[in-house]
Amino acid sequence: MAMTVASPTVADGTRSSTRLSRPSPIVCSEPPAKHQPLSPSRMDAAAAAWLGSVVGARPLRSWREEWPALRLQELKLTGQTGGLTTIKAVEKDDPLDQAIGRMKDRIDWKMRNGWSRDEAEAVTCISSSGLTAIGHAMRAGAHDYDASTHILSRVLVAHASADAEPLVYRNLTGTFGLATIDPCWEALLTAGGGDASAIGSSFVTSTTIIASDSCVSFPPDGRGFCVPLKVDGKLTHVLQDSDVVAFRSAPADERGLHSFAQTSASMYQAPPRATVVVEKVEESGRWTAYGTQVHRRCFTVSITYGGQPPVSAAA
Repeated sequence: MAMTVASPTVADGTRSSTRLSRPSPIVCSEPPAKHQPLSPSRMDAAAAAWLGSVVGARPLRSWREEWPALRLQELKLTGQTGGLTTIKAVEKDDPLDQAIGRMKDRIDWKMRNGWSRDEAEAVTCISSSGLTAIGHAMRAGAHDYDASTHILSRVLVAHASADAEPLVYRNLTGTFGLATIDPCWEALLTAGGGDASAIGSSFVTSTTIIASDSCVSFPPDGRGFCVPLKVDGKLTHVLQDSDVVAFRSAPADERGLHSFAQTSASMYQAPPRATVVVEKVEESGRWTAYGTQVHRRCFTVSITYGGQPPVSAAA
């Protein structure tokens, strides 16, 4: 059986100011914290300060100039180079215009929902083909992809919801797992041994978070979380041997943003350098998603970004 890995953003796109229709996931059993919403002007000022503190000044070069090197590094880090082993090979055989063409539907989705073409092309291409490379550079303190990191972060902050939204989910390990793309997520497994004592622990991510609110991610038998992959040329939801992460959002406040930017009909993203706090740990069979009892452990977390600069060390 031939299996090819689909992009981690299978239907990438982003939220406009008009709330889009979403399925109704379960509501967190605990009442959300009370937050004081920020005015748009204060939120913009806080987001600008956060962006400067975690990404730095806007580079003179564009993300498009970084594409060949970013793409090559992503292929190397994920073991998918094939014959593309040099920047010249990427420029010849996997140029940016081809990537844009392959992801036209995802780009068009964004543009229909209020994004500029450059925003849509940047977030779609970087998210599908450069997140591992960006995370690796961020953890190493390198500046090779600052333009890509800057536009990715700036646009996701600009399109993030300022409201509390229903839960979204992602597999922790396995294909396209949070910890697979960003090792910072391994903190969930090491803090308190991954049990309830992990509640209250925190860490800072090094690349974009991608989550989903698609009910098809959870099979009716409740065996866990499924990831969309191409198997024998057909899109199939493949079960992952992994714990699940549920993201609880909240309204924006003086600390920053706590919700995602919508990046397709069922996908959501947050920028690099988001602070993650563990709020709840539920064992296999003790929680439900979309009415299905799920037989995998679930970490419920909150995120904060776009406000006060994050603290790098895990709490």
